[in-house]
Amino acid sequence: MRSFMLAPLLLISMIACADSVKATEHAWKYVKTNFPEYEVVSIQCDTADGDGNGAVRCNVSLRAPDGTPYMPNIECPSSWLPQYSSQCKMLQSAM
Repeated sequence: MRSFMLAPLLLISMIACADSVKATEHAWKYVKTNFPEYEVVSIQCDTADGDGNGAVRCNVSLRAPDGTPYMPNIECPSSWLPQYSSQCKMLQSAM
């Protein structure tokens, strides 16, 4: 009986769970598409979806061809469930 009651809670937590690996894959695709001439220094995506929109923030560190660092802040889909959008989006102007 107890496990029957816990099953819906487990399902809800799985649906809301962020997958940083999936988000990182989307981030790589976004960077390669939008900044093809830049070198990727690092991509680090959060493991928690703070606002429940199915996407997490990814901190991206790039190097321009002239060596100038560029760090766009993007948000990428992280849910393992099918989503309306499977593309990352820019959150704010880069630093």
